Amino acid sequence: MLALLRRLFSRRSRFGAEPARHGAGLRSEDPDQRRRVVRNLRQPTPLLHVWRHDPEPRVRDAAGDRLRTLLVGGTAGLPLSEREALLADCRDPTLIAHVARRGREPAIRLAAVRLASGERLLSEIIREDPDPAVREAARVRLAGD
Repeated sequence: MLALLRRLFSRRSRFGAEPARHGAGLRSEDPDQRRRVVRNLRQPTPLLHVWRHDPEPRVRDAAGDRLRTLLVGGTAGLPLSEREALLADCRDPTLIAHVARRGREPAIRLAAVRLASGERLLSEIIREDPDPAVREAARVRLAGD
């Protein structure tokens, strides 16, 4: 796994030089160090990898928290189009539900609703989302499930 992380962070990513700055911290044997680094990452690709593959649950949880923050638009620097693509790539029902409920922009909530499943979640969105387009997408999705 460490070899994979080294390869992941050895190149400059399309989001800037962040992997080089944080790569050593993510390769650390110390889970607390990896967790500190994860909390400050602004790049979705390494976060998604750590969330899926880190052997330490606390590090995976920190990566998941940071991913949720990035996806809902809780931090500057990640454009909507990239957040939509990341959401489509991750395919995690819990993450999709979180974004469907708490996304800052209607467009990201709409993207999440189109990927969502589950009568309870979609019914909640129909009742509570402030945007009519998101509510309608939830209705359509619920009718198709």
